[in-house]
Amino acid sequence: MSIETSEKTNLFEILFTGKGWGSGFGADFTITNASAQIIDSWKLEFDSFHNINSLWNAKFTKSKNADGSYHYIVTNPSWQSKLAPGASVSFGFNATSAPNLPVYEALDPTDFPNIFING
Repeated sequence: MSIETSEKTNLFEILFTGKGWGSGFGADFTITNASAQIIDSWKLEFDSFHNINSLWNAKFTKSKNADGSYHYIVTNPSWQSKLAPGASVSFGFNATSAPNLPVYEALDPTDFPNIFING
């Protein structure tokens, strides 16, 4: 199963795509700078009950929330810190699905609450 969705703000557009299998899934985020300004050192944060175990084309940290979910902070790689107006960056990850959520729900963008980006 695959899903694609987009969330747009005044400054950024975030495109989420994913594909599930067995007990896990892979997902890609594409972030587009919709502002007229260059963004330096972008950062995307979100929460999820799914455990990200590998990520590429960005750096990430995770911590555990009180409700058992994870809080993720994804930051730009050193080679791509500036995001020009209209430019996009993409990163992807693989994750294990949360025990009580089927994989198809792992691909639901509402499973990534508290998502926000700043630069």
